[in-house]
Amino acid sequence: MKKECPEGKILNLKTNRCNKIKTKKECPKGSKLNLKTNRCNKIKNDIKIKKKNLNMKNDIINNLKIILDYEKIQGNTFKINSYNKAIGILELYDKEITLVEDIKELKGIGDKTKEKIKEFIQTGKMKIIDEIQKDEKYILNKKLNNVYGIGPAKMKELVKVINNFDELLLEENSHLLNDKQKIGIKYYDDLEKRIPYSEGVKHYNIINSIIKEISSNIEFEMVGSYRRKNKDMGDIDILIKENDSFQLKELINKLIEKKYIVETLANGKKKFMGICKLSQESTGRRIDIIVCEKKHYYFTLLYFTGSYQFNIIMRRKALQMGLSLSEYGLTDVKTNKFIDTSDIKSEEDIFKKLEMEYVKPENRI
Repeated sequence: MKKECPEGKILNLKTNRCNKIKTKKECPKGSKLNLKTNRCNKIKNDIKIKKKNLNMKNDIINNLKIILDYEKIQGNTFKINSYNKAIGILELYDKEITLVEDIKELKGIGDKTKEKIKEFIQTGKMKIIDEIQKDEKYILNKKLNNVYGIGPAKMKELVKVINNFDELLLEENSHLLNDKQKIGIKYYDDLEKRIPYSEGVKHYNIINSIIKEISSNIEFEMVGSYRRKNKDMGDIDILIKENDSFQLKELINKLIEKKYIVETLANGKKKFMGICKLSQESTGRRIDIIVCEKKHYYFTLLYFTGSYQFNIIMRRKALQMGLSLSEYGLTDVKTNKFIDTSDIKSEEDIFKKLEMEYVKPENRI
């Protein structure tokens, strides 16, 4: 006869004994149940893995850009076009890439490039990157590419007569560079250093105080990484809304008088490019100041705030609506003509126009 067990217990058919029913243990947030031990273990790696997955596509793109730069030096047109196309496809691909199987979704990318992507997914790196970054020709070109005023034509000319970057510092080679390029060489080490956000605040305060001396109703922003409140930035980018009471020349003259601007690279009615310093002893920083037309201002502000990936998301949304978004406004894809955006009085209005929820600059990753 089958033994009956009291409530809360169940019969073990092997031992014919009544055992207490074990209920599934509830674990607190941030931990999960180990079914073997019936204990709650803290989740250690889940968040890290998710972050790694989110960044993997960007890391793949950055690796392919290094290979692209190398192929440009080699002058291999076919490979240049191939990598350019692959990078473009990946930038517009709106899904995560975490598994080798995901590569099948990438239509239009060549087999050799897919193999490199597969290698990155499996190992976390592309072997060819280590080889490229040790290549002396690549190192020289990379450094020359980062010098203000040295373009592709000048780079080709220089690599024929010098073997390494340090040779440009020799007096006997001074004739190889013009005045602007010499400024780029002079401040090369300074300009390679990132600007901490805390230093960025000091730059903003100096510029803000001088602008307010000129007029109290001038609208401007320090854009790029600073506006997104990143921990650091590459340079100082200032965007000023066109105003009848403002002349860029007056601002530049005041900043030079204050010894904040120490070098001039380009100086026009609407744009200034130069080197600035917080003090005589501090690090030289690249500064660009742009005066933007009123009708373009909020589109340009959106564009220069970034990030690059966020801009792609917004452009994709615009395309879904039959529009093309740029720093100048919105154009109809069919007619290629600008649509009326006179109702745009803020960045928020652009988001509304594209039927998107507003995203604060610091959240535009």
